[in-house]
Amino acid sequence: MAADDDQTLGEILGVNEVAPATWQELVGGILLDAAAKKPEAASAPVQIAVNDPLAWVDEQIRAATGRQVGTLPVWVRFYRPAQNIGALFVLSAPHPLDGADLVMVANRGMVTRGLIRDVCRWAFYATNLTRVVVRIPVERADLQDYARRAGFAFEGVARDLYGVGADGQVWAMSAARCRWLPKPPLAIPPDVSPPFSLKVH
Repeated sequence: MAADDDQTLGEILGVNEVAPATWQELVGGILLDAAAKKPEAASAPVQIAVNDPLAWVDEQIRAATGRQVGTLPVWVRFYRPAQNIGALFVLSAPHPLDGADLVMVANRGMVTRGLIRDVCRWAFYATNLTRVVVRIPVERADLQDYARRAGFAFEGVARDLYGVGADGQVWAMSAARCRWLPKPPLAIPPDVSPPFSLKVH
């Protein structure tokens, strides 16, 4: 057996092979890498954090929504240091090639079209989900309107979701219907030749 047979691929290529310890680290790393490639990354008014402790994330979600972060959560926090505001997004029980619940806590003025675009790309690209669901109290017409404008589709009412008599609306978005994602190129380019009757014979 040659000496090279005992080397790992990372040793042969001279690269670090340390794998992320958790899925949060993996997904967070993908998001940070993508953000760092933007030309304005260093001076961007909106910053990204993916290393907030799970206990802190759980505390924020419980305090604002009364819900738990759920199983296998992944999260991202967008914030504006100059205004001291932010938005925390948690995908609960996400499974690749499946769906997950999206829970959000945000200061007023933080959620913009650009932020919605970035969250959708995080949910559908970085975590590889095909579907994201949000649940909104029936009395929160403002949040329901936000979901609609973001591209979520109303799917029905979940009875007693927040307790007896406290119903919630279910809104969902699939990756295939998300208008915030770039469209993949067509597998077969469209035919741009002139109609048959205009061809020169």
